[in-house]
Amino acid sequence: MRHFIMACFLAVVSIVSAQDNNSPVSINGEPMIIGHTTYENILNHFEDWRAVADTVTVDSAVVQQFKAIREPVHILLFLGTWCGDSRRGVPPFMAVFRAANNPNLKLDIIGVTRDKEDPEGLAPRYGIERVPTFVILKDGKEMARLVEFPKKTFAQDFIDVLTKPESE
Repeated sequence: MRHFIMACFLAVVSIVSAQDNNSPVSINGEPMIIGHTTYENILNHFEDWRAVADTVTVDSAVVQQFKAIREPVHILLFLGTWCGDSRRGVPPFMAVFRAANNPNLKLDIIGVTRDKEDPEGLAPRYGIERVPTFVILKDGKEMARLVEFPKKTFAQDFIDVLTKPESE
């Protein structure tokens, strides 16, 4: 029964999202964005995210490394607008990503519920258990993922993944 109710809820969220540029919905009184969205949309709807984004300083050396990426890389970023780890970790990554403005880097942002569900079923399909999770795809295949807590920063960890020798 619980899954049926969640499926109905996600169907409604999907319809609302398509009609309203994915505005926040309330789940148990908590506003959150569910499904495909943009970083700008999150910043427009969540002041606490904007406050973090406004304090980010960009490491120009990491930006240069992002700019130097010559092969197409697709990033699926699963996050919770309700999640403190997402709110802390995503804005610094986004600052570097935006500053680099590299056409070889494609980013899709997917908001999830606390149960790690979204209208398209991408989070369960990719086995998302914690957020934020960056699923890094090359040639349509997952090559790595960065989950919840970066070793350095998500931006630097991303570069480390892409520059790791194949033999490792």
